[in-house]
Amino acid sequence: MALALGLAVGALLVFLLVCRSARVAKLREELERTRAEHEVYRRQVHEHFGKTSVLFQQMTTSYRAVYEHLAEGCETLCNDATLPGQLELPRTQAIGADKEQPSGRIEAPEPGAAEAAGAAPQSPEPSNPPSSG
Repeated sequence: MALALGLAVGALLVFLLVCRSARVAKLREELERTRAEHEVYRRQVHEHFGKTSVLFQQMTTSYRAVYEHLAEGCETLCNDATLPGQLELPRTQAIGADKEQPSGRIEAPEPGAAEAAGAAPQSPEPSNPPSSG
């Protein structure tokens, strides 16, 4: 009877130790898989924001080129003497700078402002003298 009881207790202990070892191994495997997934996620986040930074820099360069194109066209095509000062490209500051940035907007003159100031009205098309033939 004591032998049977000893064998049963021994078998129970072995079973508990084996189950515990299997559970520990399973938890370690799950932990390693979770760590690997987290590392992949961190790499993806890093790559995503790195690409976002590059795209914002490209977009800023493109917007600057469009702004400069519009400013040059305005200087060439407009006869209003007040525009050149408004067309200067504002100096930009780094993100988080304490100083407020200028708006940098180009404002079109009000319709009729040139006439009110005494300037001759501008016609949309140049005047061509009638041909004599």
